[in-house]
Amino acid sequence: MTSQRQFWSSRCAPGTRRAILAGVAACFAGQTALVYLDPPPPGLSPLSEQAVSGRRIWHAHNCQSCHQLYGFGGFLGPDLTNVTARLAPQRFARVLTDETGRMPAFDLSGHEILAVTEFLRAMDNSGQGQAKLPLLAGADSGRLLIAAIQQEISDSDDAAARHAFNIFVIRGCRGCHFAVGQPLRVAPDLLTVRHRLDRTELRDVLRRGRPPGMPTPPLSSQERSEMEQFIGWLGKHEYDVRQRGRPPVDDDAVASGLPWWEFR
Repeated sequence: MTSQRQFWSSRCAPGTRRAILAGVAACFAGQTALVYLDPPPPGLSPLSEQAVSGRRIWHAHNCQSCHQLYGFGGFLGPDLTNVTARLAPQRFARVLTDETGRMPAFDLSGHEILAVTEFLRAMDNSGQGQAKLPLLAGADSGRLLIAAIQQEISDSDDAAARHAFNIFVIRGCRGCHFAVGQPLRVAPDLLTVRHRLDRTELRDVLRRGRPPGMPTPPLSSQERSEMEQFIGWLGKHEYDVRQRGRPPVDDDAVASGLPWWEFR
């Protein structure tokens, strides 16, 4: 500590030190102004009465201690800024009332669930919480991959893969994996899972999830086995699926598809 003081005193004149500190303070003040004085997007409506009620429930249950909105909050659970775009209402209601991994079950009435849903729907309408995959030539990469998987299953006439894909959709896995307009950090690409996880690790993820991003999957023992085989099938057909799901390449779209500041 003494040597640092000596370095600071010997290398910086008092006027220089004051100028540096003033510059740092000005940077913080400028950043604060940008954050708090930024006007809302045009056409953004104020929260409805039901959404305000949902916000009160959000704060009363301290949801922000585990979840984030626009990246601000705790990190035991995923960012929920755009969760209503990823999960069907029935699936979202089940997440709120069933214990899943680290998330406890909440004793919410149907009216309270609707209020929380309306609040998070308003958050979803307010902007994009995380950077998304770039859209190439106007096409959505998540939708293209899902269509490619369905076509590959259809052409191979694999009944087991078709059944497992139906479970994948019904259980809400598609809400994060291969999601439409998928944020980059929502979930990993399942086409490459078999190259990254061995069988023991994969079974553990299917049984327990992988907090904070992935809660405990609502799968039976039989469904876990089928999903394990389906993920293996995806790995084996990765090349064909990617070829089917490859959009026309537009260099301008690639260059501009991922803005540095995603919030709208």
